[in-house]
Amino acid sequence: MATYGIGFSTSRQEYVVSFCPVKALDELPTPWPRCQELQEILGPRKKVPTKDDLVLAVSHAWSHQLHPDPLGIKAVSVRKLVDEAVKDYQISGDALLFFDFMSMSQNPFLPGQKERTPSEQQDFLKGIEALPEIFFTSDAVLHIDGEWPDLDCELEEEMLPPAELEKYHLKELGNSVLVYEEKEAEDGTKAIMPIYKIDSVRDVSHRTVTSIDDIKSPKQSMWSPKFCCSSQAEEEAFFVVRPAPLGKRNQIPASDRGWIYFERLVSTIRVALTDEQYAARTVYANIPELKESILQRAHILRKAAATSNPQLKDQFQTYIEEIQTKTFQATSLDKKKASAVAKVSDTDLVFSLLDHLRCRISLALALTVRNLTVEECRELLDDKADLTIQDGRGYTVLHNATRWRNPQVVEFLLENGSSQGIRDKLGNTAGHVIPLYADDTTVELCRILGDDEKYLAKMNRAGLPVLKRIETWALTAVDGKPFQKALDWVKEKQEQFPRLTQGGKKACVKLCTDRFEVECSSIMLTVNSKQREVHVVAPKFPAAAHVLYLGFPRFVPFSLQLPALKQWAGTGLKVWVISEDAVDPERMTSASSPDSFVEDLTEVIRQLLPSLPEKFILVDSSWGPGAAMAWQFKSHLLGAMIINVHLFKPPDFDETEAAKKIKNRMQQLGGMFERRDMENIQSFVTDIMFPNGGAEGIAETKRSFQQALEGASENFWRLSALQPSWNFENLTKIFTGLEEWPLGSPPVVLACSDQAPLVVVSESMQRLNQIMAGSKLEFISSSKWSWPLEGQEVLDQIACFVQTLVPLPELRCEVTNVFACEDQRPIHVIAPESGPATANILYLGLPRFIPFELQLPALKTWVKRLRVKIWAIMEDSISSACLETGDPKDLLHELTSLTNALLPELGGNFLLVDSTFGSGVPLAWQYRSMLSGVMILNCHLFMAPDFASTESGGKIQKRMATLGEMFAKRDEEKILATLPDFMYPSGGAEGVEATKKRYKEATSRTSENFWKISALQPSWNFQHITQIISSLEEWPRDDLKPVVLACSDQAPGVVVTESMQRLNHLMAGSELKFISSSKWSWPLEGEEVIADVTVFLDALLPQRISEEETTRKSLPLLGQQVILPPIVESASCNPCRNACGEAPILCPVQ
Repeated sequence: MATYGIGFSTSRQEYVVSFCPVKALDELPTPWPRCQELQEILGPRKKVPTKDDLVLAVSHAWSHQLHPDPLGIKAVSVRKLVDEAVKDYQISGDALLFFDFMSMSQNPFLPGQKERTPSEQQDFLKGIEALPEIFFTSDAVLHIDGEWPDLDCELEEEMLPPAELEKYHLKELGNSVLVYEEKEAEDGTKAIMPIYKIDSVRDVSHRTVTSIDDIKSPKQSMWSPKFCCSSQAEEEAFFVVRPAPLGKRNQIPASDRGWIYFERLVSTIRVALTDEQYAARTVYANIPELKESILQRAHILRKAAATSNPQLKDQFQTYIEEIQTKTFQATSLDKKKASAVAKVSDTDLVFSLLDHLRCRISLALALTVRNLTVEECRELLDDKADLTIQDGRGYTVLHNATRWRNPQVVEFLLENGSSQGIRDKLGNTAGHVIPLYADDTTVELCRILGDDEKYLAKMNRAGLPVLKRIETWALTAVDGKPFQKALDWVKEKQEQFPRLTQGGKKACVKLCTDRFEVECSSIMLTVNSKQREVHVVAPKFPAAAHVLYLGFPRFVPFSLQLPALKQWAGTGLKVWVISEDAVDPERMTSASSPDSFVEDLTEVIRQLLPSLPEKFILVDSSWGPGAAMAWQFKSHLLGAMIINVHLFKPPDFDETEAAKKIKNRMQQLGGMFERRDMENIQSFVTDIMFPNGGAEGIAETKRSFQQALEGASENFWRLSALQPSWNFENLTKIFTGLEEWPLGSPPVVLACSDQAPLVVVSESMQRLNQIMAGSKLEFISSSKWSWPLEGQEVLDQIACFVQTLVPLPELRCEVTNVFACEDQRPIHVIAPESGPATANILYLGLPRFIPFELQLPALKTWVKRLRVKIWAIMEDSISSACLETGDPKDLLHELTSLTNALLPELGGNFLLVDSTFGSGVPLAWQYRSMLSGVMILNCHLFMAPDFASTESGGKIQKRMATLGEMFAKRDEEKILATLPDFMYPSGGAEGVEATKKRYKEATSRTSENFWKISALQPSWNFQHITQIISSLEEWPRDDLKPVVLACSDQAPGVVVTESMQRLNHLMAGSELKFISSSKWSWPLEGEEVIADVTVFLDALLPQRISEEETTRKSLPLLGQQVILPPIVESASCNPCRNACGEAPILCPVQ
């Protein structure tokens, strides 16, 4: 996103313009407030734009002198365009709006408002100077045009006698005379506010008033210098006035106004710097013709830049000189004040601003579309070109000179101050975009751009450092063998800078991919008189979603894609595969029309639709031909993922030297597969895959590739022969012919290999990202482009991307009463709304101080992500009295009684998750024979022998007593102040405040039991946890069930970390894992912490399960189990006939 060096006052170290967070627009009054009042409304939400933010600037014509939109009509259009732009962009930060009235200090428009202060006036004038930069560097400009109605009061006429008029001030504004009155502001100062506009003088002459001179009576010679009206007005004279509470009404159309033309021309220049496929996302308008006009003018400017420097200058001059035909009538007088300060006319001021902008951007625009000589660059640089200007992709002149493979210009730019540190929108420095050809030019570019350690170590958004990119490519750059010159350079740099970063982005965290048993089958379709085989890879369990997979990437047989699809099915997805055996390669021959193959593919999918559910996920790995199916079947999609589209080219690319090389390469590859030239094909494999696993990994891949080719069908060979050239000739036409991806469409992930060829793949994916509004561009680490060949880590990343598109199931969340301890006790049950669960979990949720309401989101996440069923014992499930007796066995007895009551539902193979901070740990021993796994989170105060008697022990004991007292008194202020002590500040200061707010709301709804337990538990834990756990026998070493001890990585050492280490020693075979960025109250610490814990839990769940295995078995160990008989009587529980109508009750009878 855009970063700003604009509107900045270095003397006061603050911005002179401000930006309104888009999220705040809905809470603004109508009409929108001026800048001064907006700052008060926003308070701490005020923000300076960063690189992660989306900045939108609004260009619009003011309807009135004091407010541009008094009726709020423009505001509606602005919100609509803002929503459209926010949907188009995937942002990690905030969306911010520049709207001049709210972004620059303004004159008062309502009685009681203060005049601008002198410093605010200075900032305003600086803001005027910054306008070109604001509109030029914004991510997009929103253009608003239309006819704006008069205020109702402006249509009324009033008659004022001269004596009445003498009470006011008069000001001449253009061809209008306005009447002003002094109003007292809230701070006691005076503000001059307009009240009337004088239309005419009603006397014998009936004069129209266009200036103060028109007010004078021809018979009068004495005038008041204050009021400029007669001191002896004739009795019959009256002034016809209209109310003008917002000053002068400006009726000049926006297209005729000089400042609006200026803003639109700046927007045009910005669009010209952007690839035409991306242009639609840099300019928005509420009138389609206005947007089209800007795009067309930008196209003309871009065409001139592609011709020559003189042609570019002439076209610029033509646009700039049009300013002389426009009208400058700054309604608010503010822009006139700005020009008065500079002692130039508005026309001259704007002419100067635009000519300065022309000089700054000409070099950037020219290098975007044309390879320049050093002399051409010097000519534009002498004209004061700006080397930091970035085009629509974020490329600087240095990026573009590098992409043109022009070492002389690259060197010239560096000598004249170009910075290697500026990154494009994908985080690439110039070194990241060196086109990789095995020749001396590439090595020369490496040497020129690679003399600084900090730039070689910089990673792009995919996590790839420059040096790693060059090294990985060079290993197999010459027919699968090393390009030694480049490797020698890499080795030289590694020796020169031994600390250079070698790694890439951290691999994604994945959930289990063999949760379910998988089966493979196929079905046959007849399409266009030909038999087509569709493979089906499915779990032996109700599918979480169905995936339609288009798996005919050139050169990779279906058998080598199958492991990835089995992995997806193992997570619960049913995959329907259209591979090479389901398409007709002959439709890619030159004799067929370009649309023939796509039409045939469309028909295959149509015939498959009856077998698919109403909504499914589309995954396209066809390298281009199948991507259009996202548009064709959009109404059927839950979401889509498109992997490594090839050869979506920019306009006029086919005429370049690079295009000719690529076209020739595509013909060579097709011929190689046409001849089935196995020797060259084997050498070629390393060109299309990342060398994961080193030499051994490459050798193994070649062996498996050879085997797969031997078993490949005729369709595979024919497709591999035809598709390279077909992609080159047809894909761009197909994509540019598609309609704009509609707003509100299903989510789209565009998965791009981080080391894919720049022009063929990376830039193709960027173009696709631009035309698919709202799509999210993700990077596959350590991948060239043939991802099915590149090893398990790459397959895991793809599986992660697919999972982001899988809809989360509906939940059933209810409270069920059980009989335990001679009483009814509430238990929370959270389960999938339909279908079987993968496992039953007993959750002990008594972490001190955290209400169950704040634990519930984590449990819901587990149910949605892992499809488990959870039985939760929480603060209202136990009696607080058991903590007051002094006997630690009383609490354990309650927990045991509750668990026994739940055993009929939990079955004989359930998971125990203990988040009691210690008191529930013994249940792992007590129910060990029935457990499939255990997770214990942040056990507290399992102390060393005699620790309680030490000075540190005394301090901790005192701290526990203080905490308990705080909750006993319900001291809200102290509780909220203490909250950050036991939670990590996820989300920074704002995140902490949001958590405090949620905590306050949750505790306001908690039961008496919560407060009592919170008051008693700290000291109870200190006194009893060590005694309880120390008395347990050592965990059997031959017990193979998994045990995870989840410890917050920033937890207090003595209280938590050392306690968990002791528990790790006691539970032989347990695994101590750390929760990242967590103190110990993990349910409060945000989604990333919950995700960490979810992964730990996922590792404990059973694998390769099928639906038949989920049938619950009886529990002979505990005798007969009965669930809610009509009447239950036992010596150990109260009789119940359910007369109260409460929720179903579980009661074990033993």
